[in-house]
Parts: sequence; C-alpha cells; structure tokens
Amino acid sequence: MQNDLQQLCVKLQGLQATRIITQKTATVISKLISQKIFSIPPSLWAQINQVAKQYQQTIYTVMLTAFLCLARKFSDDYDNNTIVIGCPVAGRIGAEEMKSVMGYFLNNIILVVKDLKIHAPKNVLFEQIKEAIEDARSFEHLPFHLLVAKLTNQQQRSIHQHPIFDIFFNYRHNLDFPKIEIPDVRSTITQLTINDAFNFACTIDETDNGTLITIDYNANQYSVQLIDEIIAVYLKLLKSISNETDNVRNEMNVLGHQIHRDLLSGSVIDIIVQQSAMLTDKFDAFCYSNQTITYQQIYHMIYMLSKQIKQFYLQNNCQSIRADTIIPICADSNTIIVPLLAVQLTGAAYAPIDPKNSITMIAQLVQDIGATIIIGQENDLCLSIPTLSLIHFSSMNNQQTGIYGTERSRIDHLNRK
Repeated sequence: MQNDLQQLCVKLQGLQATRIITQKTATVISKLISQKIFSIPPSLWAQINQVAKQYQQTIYTVMLTAFLCLARKFSDDYDNNTIVIGCPVAGRIGAEEMKSVMGYFLNNIILVVKDLKIHAPKNVLFEQIKEAIEDARSFEHLPFHLLVAKLTNQQQRSIHQHPIFDIFFNYRHNLDFPKIEIPDVRSTITQLTINDAFNFACTIDETDNGTLITIDYNANQYSVQLIDEIIAVYLKLLKSISNETDNVRNEMNVLGHQIHRDLLSGSVIDIIVQQSAMLTDKFDAFCYSNQTITYQQIYHMIYMLSKQIKQFYLQNNCQSIRADTIIPICADSNTIIVPLLAVQLTGAAYAPIDPKNSITMIAQLVQDIGATIIIGQENDLCLSIPTLSLIHFSSMNNQQTGIYGTERSRIDHLNRK
C-alpha cells in the first residue's frame, strides 16, 4: 500500500485541481453551500441510454463525459486541457475479510483526464474517459484520508484549500429510498443531505420518478446566474452527446484542425508585455484628467481580460482561440487600448470597429469579418452573436471603476446578449 500511495502521489505531482471560474471575490473563508435540483427530461434520458448502448458504454461514462466537458468549459484555467476532479467508489475492493460484510465502504478516487478536447468525436471522448476511470480505480484501495495527509504535507497548502480536487461528481443508481405506508396518509421523501465538503459538487440520482441532478455550490463564490448557466450548458452537452447528427460536425472539426495549425503568437506578446510591465511597473502608462494608471496596473487589466476572452470564446464556440481567429472590438479610442492588447495576448487578431457607426454598418462589418463573438463597449449591440461587455472598462476617467472595478467584478463573462 505504501508503494502504491507513493506512486499515486508522483502521478498527481504538478497537477492542479480543476476549479469553476468564480464570479465573486470571496471575503470570508467559510462556505455558504446552496443547492439546486433539476430533472433530466424523459426523452433526453432515453437518448442517453440509447447512445450508451450504441457505443457500448455505461450510462455513468456518458454522464461523466458530458460533465467533464462542462468542467472544461467553465474552468478558471483556460489554457489547461487537463481536468482533475473527485469521484466516490463503493470501496468493496475484493478483500477476503470483506466478502462476508454487507454494505458500502465509501472511498474517493481522483479522476485525471489529460488533453481533453471537448470538440472531439464522441467515440474518442468515451474511450478517453473510460481509460481515465480505469486508471483512477486502480488506486481505489488506497484510503483517501492517507492520500490527503501525504499530499498536504508534501505541498504545504493552506488548510482551507483541498489538496487534490475542488469539484466532486457522484452518480447513484438503484437507490433504496425509504417508503412510508400509513393508511389515509400521503407522504413524500425529501433528501436533506448537502455535500458541503467541496465548492462545487454534482450528484446524479436515478429514482422511480426520473433522473435528478443536484448541484451543491459555494454561494460565496458562485452566483445563482452562473449556476443556472452551468445547468443549461450541461443539458445542452448531454443533448449534443446523445444526438447522432453531430458526427458530421465532429468530422468537420477534425478536418479543420488538420488544415489549420495554431501558432503560439500570444506567448511572444505575453513575454513582451510582462517584461515591460516589470521593468516600468511604477511608471505612468496613461493619464486622464489627472488620474494615472501604471504599467503594472494596466498589465493586470490586460491579463485578466485576456483570460475572460478565452473563456467567453470557448463557451460560445466549443473550441479554443486559433491563430486565424479574428475578434472585433467595438469601442472608442480611450476604451479600446486594454481589450486590443488583451485580444493580442490570447493569440487572436483584432478588428477595431467605431461605435459611432450605425447598427446596420456594425452588423455588416461583423458579418464580413466572419466573427463568432464581439467585444463591445455597450451591453447590447443588437447583434446575432454573443457580446462580451466592456462596461467595467468604459470609463478610464474613473480610476476606481477602470482598475479596481475590473478585479472586483472579474469582467462578468456571462454578460452577453
């Protein structure tokens, strides 16, 4: 066991727990766990069962595949295609002394999926997730608390931060719900337990009344609007995985990646901007109405916005930004500086659009560019593509709004049309 424990620690070395991007800056260490429960429509559940049979996979694998794609889309580490989450197992490892004992001995395993491409064909995704599950279960005999203790000592992390994973996925079937039978009494069973060990937990229950999905989340970090968006995207991913017609789209995606090759142009700009900010961090970069912004402050703004752009693009296109991606920016000369550099930092090209143009002209320019998203100074540009709002960068005359408001609100990436 000690050898296996050491082997698993080496395997997890350098991996970071996948975390859902936060919309709130937590001011307290304690958690405020809230819960949302929704059901899967019977028609969708039938399709999920069908696709599981078609690809010779378990329903657990299908549901987990969609969930891992969801975690990738909403991850706060936009450039990282490795997903690390936790899952429970029954804990019955086949030991001789357990054969005569009834019940479960719950244990947690760490699921690691490397190089997850959410636009890959379904059969590729299913096999990738299946291999990750088998690899994780090869260590299920290791008591989870021993692994936590060993990693905590090795990594010297804060006691308030879980050393392994922050997202928990649980799938339960054939549940033995209690039944109350009292003459002339109508009763219902409500499960009141809440998973408060992690900041984000998803539990799927097969019940007699359908399949329920429960999301337990830290309300000090995640807004209700974000959780609603996550639920909607998860259902959309389940529909996509269960839909046979997306095979053609997947083949087109693979073909597109064979023709186009991403260039790491963003990394060169990143180095230049970062080194400039370090060398002149306290120098004034901009002055507006006696308000000054240093190079270090503006680099922080550029870096944070670039991360939001990557996440926004990924959520709306199901693929990362490529070297031939063009992102239009509709903003005036004062506001455009930060998003212009942020787009370059992502590795994409930018196309400036004057906000004084008419809506018809802006729509025509966007269509000619072939853009799939737009960065706008206004909340609603009345366009048919999603808009990432620059409302927190709209006034560089107000230093409090222009600089610190950005960090506080994290450029709400869901604020789109």
